[in-house]
Amino acid sequence: MADLPAGCDLIPNPYNQIPGFSIGRHYFLPGFPQMAWPMAQGVLESHYPAAGHPIRELAVIVRRVSESRLVPLMERLTERYPQCKLFSLPHLGPDPHILLGVRGREDIGEAFSALRAQLESEGVEYELANV
Repeated sequence: MADLPAGCDLIPNPYNQIPGFSIGRHYFLPGFPQMAWPMAQGVLESHYPAAGHPIRELAVIVRRVSESRLVPLMERLTERYPQCKLFSLPHLGPDPHILLGVRGREDIGEAFSALRAQLESEGVEYELANV
């Protein structure tokens, strides 16, 4: 009981069987979030498989170290683990620190272990962050 654009593709809706539709790479999902999310997940899994793997992130908190001192370490790890993104986020204020971590869609555990090992070998103290 809806008029749909000519040539559109239907997007199945497991919530209530009222489909969404797509035209090219544009996706139209009816309803409220609980209804739209299963359709969006279906589109991501079928048309954008890499998006189906969530981005993971592991980080440490580093204090009393300048960000510039961490740059060579980050450059080495970026070369060694090109599938991961390393990040450094300075926080100012009463508790100045740097959130230093690894982000990626693939397994990031090895890169994160290497980050921690390099910090330890350079005598940089850190604590695990809740990210």
